[in-house]
Amino acid sequence: MDESLAAAKAYKHKPVGNGMGERALDYHVGHQGFYAAIETKDEGKHPTTLQTRTMRRVVDAGNSLFLIDKVNGFDHAELINWLKYPCAGYVSCAATKWLEENK
Repeated sequence: MDESLAAAKAYKHKPVGNGMGERALDYHVGHQGFYAAIETKDEGKHPTTLQTRTMRRVVDAGNSLFLIDKVNGFDHAELINWLKYPCAGYVSCAATKWLEENK
């Protein structure tokens, strides 16, 4: 993931979760004037309730969102495509499915 973002010359910020401040997803990405949030999970793991709420806030604000559980998966390919053609409000397939299943 880090290599893909670096290759695209995207700005990335990976907040450190220390229990202070507001909850955040794993990556905040700025690229060509657009913002995307990325939540990464080990294969078979799922976002927590708090992460899901944060994901909804990202989408509700009109930003792009990706939920990636493995670097070679379909959502990683969607991220690579987004880095080539960034836009506002893009929600990856896995993120869309997760948010629909967890209303």
